Amino acid sequence: MTAPAVDEIEISIFGRGIGEACVIHVGGGRWIVIDCLLSEEKTPVPLDYLRGIGVPAQNIEAILLTHWHDDHIGGAAALVKSATAAEIAIPQAFQNDEFLGYLNLSHPVEGESFNSGVSELRDVLSELQGRGQVPRWCCAERRISGGPMDGYEFEALSPSDSQIDLFLKAIPGWLEKQASGGRLANPKRNDTSVASVITIGDLLILLGADLENSGTTHGWAAVHTGAWKARGQASFFKLPHHGGASGHFAPVWTDMLVGNVFSALAPYNRGKKLPSGSDVARIISW
Repeated sequence: MTAPAVDEIEISIFGRGIGEACVIHVGGGRWIVIDCLLSEEKTPVPLDYLRGIGVPAQNIEAILLTHWHDDHIGGAAALVKSATAAEIAIPQAFQNDEFLGYLNLSHPVEGESFNSGVSELRDVLSELQGRGQVPRWCCAERRISGGPMDGYEFEALSPSDSQIDLFLKAIPGWLEKQASGGRLANPKRNDTSVASVITIGDLLILLGADLENSGTTHGWAAVHTGAWKARGQASFFKLPHHGGASGHFAPVWTDMLVGNVFSALAPYNRGKKLPSGSDVARIISW
């Protein structure tokens, strides 16, 4: 493998059945990493890939951790530790004091994968605090990196204000359950997952993370009617939630993507496997 040319855009999607990461060359030797997963040798796959093509971690301009689930954040602390020049972007909902308190209460329990994601996020925040770096707290329509003078722009499309409010209202209930002797909640919700877009000239790259549908003011409906605005149509789409039906929103395909769009996903092979046969048929039909 060789590094892309200076003027070449490259999008790489990595997955191992459990876990996914995107590594994107936006031109000029500059890279963006979205999420992280561990190799069989327990090393961050994005770093392994970049080192394999001779790209130093210092060339990573931004790392977006879209949400806390273990299949999107494995190895993130080691990745962040190596990429000291990168902007580190995390959902704004996690800036809340009650959520940070929740992280402090939650500790890994053998056999519970959720806690590994919480632990990884805690380590990322600790690393940033140790070097005096403030995370880029993400919400809809917030720039993560790049700009008019950089030749590209990397921007969050979610979560919306209403999504953040919904998430934060749930946290006191989790803590009350623990205070009364119950176990800390193991939430599977993806309402704060950060979908994003990279703009390079006329090229739009839509990256769906695990964002799902959850009402007219949440999820993909909020992106479609709010954050996307008059951007046009994307030429590449990283499908949300491993291609599952919960992340499908028809107006995304009709309004936000070009016809015969290039698309990709990382499969999920734990429990309810994604994409299913019906998911594949649905995706191909669009």
